Amino acid sequence: MLHNQRYKLLSDDDGHYYLVPVEQEEAFNEWVASFNEDEEGDPDGYAKLGAQSLGCSPTCVSFTDPKID
Repeated sequence: MLHNQRYKLLSDDDGHYYLVPVEQEEAFNEWVASFNEDEEGDPDGYAKLGAQSLGCSPTCVSFTDPKID
């Protein structure tokens, strides 16, 4: 369940989308880079960052209070 936290819509290099807590963006990008370098990387590493996988369907996300940075 998502709380009153800000999230960003980010993607990995395989076209999968994730809702990532704003404060975890750098760690998420590091996870993507490490997973790309090592096929044995942690496939569920995004979940440890509080991110939610959207698969290849970013259109399943709706907003009540969008903010563009």
